[in-house]
Amino acid sequence: MQEPPPKRSENLFFRLAVIAGSVFAVTVLAMIVTVIKPTGSPLHKFLDEHAMKLIVGEVVATLVMGLLALTVDRHRQLAEMNADDAAAPDCDTSENTDV
Repeated sequence: MQEPPPKRSENLFFRLAVIAGSVFAVTVLAMIVTVIKPTGSPLHKFLDEHAMKLIVGEVVATLVMGLLALTVDRHRQLAEMNADDAAAPDCDTSENTDV
């Protein structure tokens, strides 16, 4: 029976990318609500003044966290592949071994 592969440690950047994307979605929905039902609420005033900065910041944060997550994941995958190659016995494939 084969052993299950060792569990990888979780990549924190994937969770941060999800959180940044969720905050972006909530911000966009809040902006839509303030456009549909304009009121003098503090949220409406805040979004009128700072919506563009929020959206830009959230998009940048989502992109940076996503790229960092992919980079860390790729680095870990390459490190695992190198460790597997170092642990595997050397095979000389140049000889013909007919049985």
